[in-house]
Amino acid sequence: MSIPNAALGEAFTGLQKLTHEIVRLNSERLDPDAMEVTLMRVGPSAFDLQTNIKVANSGFLSVLVPPRTKSATRAVLDRATTLFGAVGEAGMLLAAHPGCELRFVETSHGADVEILVNQLPRLILPAPMLETVRASSIQEALRMTLVPLLDPEFSYVTIRGELQGVKGLANQVMESNEHLRAFVHGAQLKPKSFEPTQVIPSPAQQQWDRDRN
Repeated sequence: MSIPNAALGEAFTGLQKLTHEIVRLNSERLDPDAMEVTLMRVGPSAFDLQTNIKVANSGFLSVLVPPRTKSATRAVLDRATTLFGAVGEAGMLLAAHPGCELRFVETSHGADVEILVNQLPRLILPAPMLETVRASSIQEALRMTLVPLLDPEFSYVTIRGELQGVKGLANQVMESNEHLRAFVHGAQLKPKSFEPTQVIPSPAQQQWDRDRN
C-alpha cells in the first residue's frame, strides 16, 4: 500500500517536532532550533529520515572540531539517535496496549523501566526516558507522526536504525490497532500506572550485592 501524500506530509512534520522535542528535553549540548531534517521516500510506504543537528554555540560537526570535542559530540548525537527510536517505540507500545504495566528495575547501570504486556516484558528503557514519553509535547508530535496508521490496512510499522560506520541494523516491529488509532485521535496514554512498581531483588541478587559491597 502507498501512504497518501497528505498523511506522509503530516507524519514528516510530526517527525520534525518529535526530533526537536527529544533534543530539547534531553540535551544541553545540542541546539534543537538549528536542525536540518530531510525526508526521502524510498517506497510506497517507506521513507528515510536524516537529521543534522547543530552543537549549541558552535557549528555543525566538522573535521575542524578538536578530537576530544568531536568525540563528545558524536556520543551526544548517538544518544539522541537512541532516544529518538526508543521514545517512538515506547509511545507506540503504550498507545497500542492501554492495559500494559510498568515495572521499575534497578540495574548496575542505573534504573530501568520494563513495559509489560500480558505480564511479559516487551520493552525496557532507562527510567528517565519515561518522563520524555510522558511529556505532552512528545505525545502531540507522536500523534502527528502516526497519522498514516489511521488507515487500518497498516497493521504494523518497522522502525529501523542505522549507525554510520557500524555493520548491522536495529529493527523493531511495532503493531498498530484500534487503541493506537484512538491515541492518534487524541486519547491519552493510559498504562495502569505511570509510576512503575518496585521490583524486589531475589535472595540470590541480594547476596550478590552484599558480596560486592
